Amino acid sequence: MATVQSISQWHDTADLVIAGAGVAGCATAIHAIECDAGLDVLMLEKMPEDKAGGNSRVSGQTMFLPRDVRKTIGYQRQLNATNPVPEAQLRSWAEEAVMLEPWVESIAREAGFTLVRTMVDDPAPLFNVCEFPEFEDSDVVEYIGTLSNQPDTVLTPSGLWEAFRRCVQNRPVRRQYNSPVMDLVQDPDSGEVFGVQVRSPSGETRNIRARRGVVLAVGGYENDIGMLRSYAGLHDVVPLGSPANTGDGVRILQRAGAEMYNFTQYSTLAGGLWPAIQVPGEPTAFMRQIAWDAWSWIDIAQDSSRFIDESVDYRLMHYKEKRFGVWRDTAYPRVGVTHMVFDDATREAQKLVVDLMTWSALVADYRWSEDNSAEVSNGVIVSAGSIRELAEKIGRDPGALEATVDRYNAMVHAGVDGDFGRPAEKMHPLDKPPFHALRILPGVICTGGGAVRNGASQVISTTGDPVPRLYSAGELGSIHTGLYQLGGYLAECMATGRVAARSLVGAQPWC
Repeated sequence: MATVQSISQWHDTADLVIAGAGVAGCATAIHAIECDAGLDVLMLEKMPEDKAGGNSRVSGQTMFLPRDVRKTIGYQRQLNATNPVPEAQLRSWAEEAVMLEPWVESIAREAGFTLVRTMVDDPAPLFNVCEFPEFEDSDVVEYIGTLSNQPDTVLTPSGLWEAFRRCVQNRPVRRQYNSPVMDLVQDPDSGEVFGVQVRSPSGETRNIRARRGVVLAVGGYENDIGMLRSYAGLHDVVPLGSPANTGDGVRILQRAGAEMYNFTQYSTLAGGLWPAIQVPGEPTAFMRQIAWDAWSWIDIAQDSSRFIDESVDYRLMHYKEKRFGVWRDTAYPRVGVTHMVFDDATREAQKLVVDLMTWSALVADYRWSEDNSAEVSNGVIVSAGSIRELAEKIGRDPGALEATVDRYNAMVHAGVDGDFGRPAEKMHPLDKPPFHALRILPGVICTGGGAVRNGASQVISTTGDPVPRLYSAGELGSIHTGLYQLGGYLAECMATGRVAARSLVGAQPWC
């Protein structure tokens, strides 16, 4: 923490300082100007302009837009049953969430987009609209929305974030890129926040005064393996979102004396751990294909045995499964070194990674080949003329892998998966060389750990009082602390950003 008494020079001043240019930061800026067109709003972004947007830019671009406060609270309370959030925070989010739909439609119109709704009773949905229909009040999930500007396309990659970005550009919001917030400027006794310290593109520290307050909307820490290991008990995992999410906000909040929460593995990773593929040299990973056209493949655990019904579409539950009556993460993060083993029919059928989301697919320079042949050539996919040879190349016991493949092929011919119940129509034999292997790692979509915030999006201190003039929005202290309903994160970014904006507009300037 930088003390206000130590500041000899303020390099800039704004009414409202927003850290982060994802949907949470954009929603805060847009709504602040809507509430007071005369506000001087400064948005600070860690990344260069062409890499800005955080996880919002590379997510699935969906929104949960409920219409009933009581049912929204009831449904979310059940999703959060293993790690309840403060009631004031829950109610504030729900009350704001039910007001989002007309506002989102206005954002869409201004940006040249359309709000597209996928209804819960859609006969051919692209995704599972209501992920947990077993819960009371789940009927509050009537549809999932997204923003599209492409004819006949439901999901436009980066579409929702792009619409918000355009609306920010249409307003008198000052934007500075390559400008990460390093610390807050506070009073050491009261904790009151007077501004931020920023590292400029030239590497200098700049002190920026915030007359009304600061909003931290910088996302989580999924790109800091040390924090993932310490807080969530994870190792050998890879990030799927922005490489800028290295826990800056968490560290700033800790120094500011905030009350932190939502840091266990089960709670902070509500969005799930998805099968992912790391290309050497790339800062983040690709999400593995989620809609299969070919079925001559299996997943194997560290002991080279199968461990799951590979045909289940776990994306429909954000990679949670119900075992013994309890929802939990699938086995992928618990079975050690995992490989996907497949043949040429699967390799040629489709790209083995997803194009609609993740940093590697949408922003990074690497482009995965359509038939996966480039990945065979560069060694990301390991190939061999026999299963035994393949096992040796990937460091497996040849006999163990051969036995697993032989058992799988025997069940294919019998038409029954006696181990995991994979449907016969989705079991094709693995008996024609060449054979291939692809290392699969648990992929982290985002983290939700951060500071407790109250119904005004104010950050709460360890004393239980708000930290004066400090607010947060988005994933940095998420409402999602257990199971996750599709579209929840981006809607939360909007809701908490809008609440923070109104709170700050009503705050008295300190200078």
